[in-house]
Amino acid sequence: MRVWLLPLLALGIFACSSLDSDGKVECEGNGDCQNGRVCTFNRCVIPVSQSCGNGVIDPGESCDPAIAAGPGRCPLTCDDGIACTMDSATGSADACTLRCVSVVAVECRNGDGCCPSGCNQNQDSDCSATCGNGQVEALETCDGNCPAACNDGNACTTDRGYGAASSCSAVCGYESTAACTSGDGCCPAGCSAPGDSDCSATCGNGRVDPLESCDGDCPTSCDDGIACTSDSQTGSASTCSLACSHQPVGVCTGGDGCCPPGCSPATDSDCSATCGNGQVDQGETCDGNCPASCNDNNACTIDTLTGSASNCSLVCSNQGVSVCQNDDGCCPAGCNATSDNDCSASCGNGTVEAPEVCDGNCPASCDDNNACTLDTRTGAASSCSLVCGHNNITQCQTGDGCCPAGCAYPGDGDCPQACGNGQIDQGETCDGNCPTSCSPGPNTCAPLVLMGSVASCTARCEAQAITACLGGDGCCAPGCTNTNDSDCAPAEPQVGDPCSGSGTCGPNLQCVTVGELIPSFPGGYCSMWCTSDPCPSGSHCSGWMCLKTCTNTNQCRSGYECVNSDASTTMSPELECTPIPLP
Repeated sequence: MRVWLLPLLALGIFACSSLDSDGKVECEGNGDCQNGRVCTFNRCVIPVSQSCGNGVIDPGESCDPAIAAGPGRCPLTCDDGIACTMDSATGSADACTLRCVSVVAVECRNGDGCCPSGCNQNQDSDCSATCGNGQVEALETCDGNCPAACNDGNACTTDRGYGAASSCSAVCGYESTAACTSGDGCCPAGCSAPGDSDCSATCGNGRVDPLESCDGDCPTSCDDGIACTSDSQTGSASTCSLACSHQPVGVCTGGDGCCPPGCSPATDSDCSATCGNGQVDQGETCDGNCPASCNDNNACTIDTLTGSASNCSLVCSNQGVSVCQNDDGCCPAGCNATSDNDCSASCGNGTVEAPEVCDGNCPASCDDNNACTLDTRTGAASSCSLVCGHNNITQCQTGDGCCPAGCAYPGDGDCPQACGNGQIDQGETCDGNCPTSCSPGPNTCAPLVLMGSVASCTARCEAQAITACLGGDGCCAPGCTNTNDSDCAPAEPQVGDPCSGSGTCGPNLQCVTVGELIPSFPGGYCSMWCTSDPCPSGSHCSGWMCLKTCTNTNQCRSGYECVNSDASTTMSPELECTPIPLP
């Protein structure tokens, strides 16, 4: 069963003073106590007015404001002047419980003037860089990981070391080699085998290096087109070793298209027996009828001649042109006047060619949706000659939807009526009586603001709602609080909220910091004296003091637990947030 006496000293009602002489006098009411004592939580205690402030350190007191100097004087400040201690005050001078507590700082934190043990400059700006602590800090290049040597194992760099490991300033530099120098073990970018013996032949670099026969210029075929040569290939282009050879044909072989020297129609069917006899013999392409020219007078063919009339082997070929090329007299399939000037414009091919103005993109309508232009149309899409024209309207005329430059109402009813005629026309908010300023108005959160202008007869005062949380504008906008807008009323402290002394719990509550059997209320406890409910919402009267109502400890602050602290007195069956007793 948990039994404890609630603190009354901080409430200014009773002090946790000496008990009766034997320290065991129990009571149920003030009539059970003697010598001016009163019954508080079943114990006879001395009222606060008889102890605190009497210039004597009584039991339960740590100081007395009546002591002006020396031991027992209440401290004026708890700052011990040491950057590496966190100083705080507990209790209050009014309750004779004020005392100072100093805790050595252990957290690494910038800007507090302290460098706790175990911190370094990377964690705490108040620490100085220390070479040898294993941390690379400002102005250091290494610490515990300094390079012992600067050799990167790369023959194409010049390695240099700077600084020293002893000062945590060691650093390596590596400069790339660019010169083509034989024997240094390096082949820099841009160098090759002929100029640097350290470079090896590289197939594909566009240079014919030693042992290569070609590089980038390797032939794709070894066929020289000559029937009387035997074509062969060695190597390959992929290894830059491809080479062609062309040996003259010396064997009389029919059907190979060649009649080598010394052969005849008897030994080689490719030989002409009697070229010039007016008959096309076997192996001849013509005889007496050989064409004098291969020109077929067709600009869209490429005419070529092989063989000759002298040996009756003349052959013509006429290959169709497929490339779009200017001035060759041919317009191949797929070409047009824009890609080949030998082609004529063709309406409908989707390409705008001279003298066409459109082709596949001709406008469907010449209406530019501008009431102040007269739209015209010439030509036709079917002939790729459709052209739209848009001439500006200059005549002042009512009913055409246009108010040309120089026209005005009422000469042209399509023009807007003039601002300044003393009448509020359509689109105007004023005319001759326009406001030039606006009073803020009665609603500070929706002041009146001047909108529009007098010159356009649109000046008017409109309410503009304030939505930003901004202090000093006289408005507490929706969603704002006193924490982000000083114009909003501060929130009233609630029972159980933390506090730091007198006046920090608002006008209706007091700050409890010290107890009788429980040494303290961690962080202070806003409460009020009670003999029975009602207590403020969210709290109830428990042992003559309002405590925060709870259902579990998660609803209580650190250092507090949710229990029925007065279950033994059956004063209340409810749970409340109470300090966790010291072991």
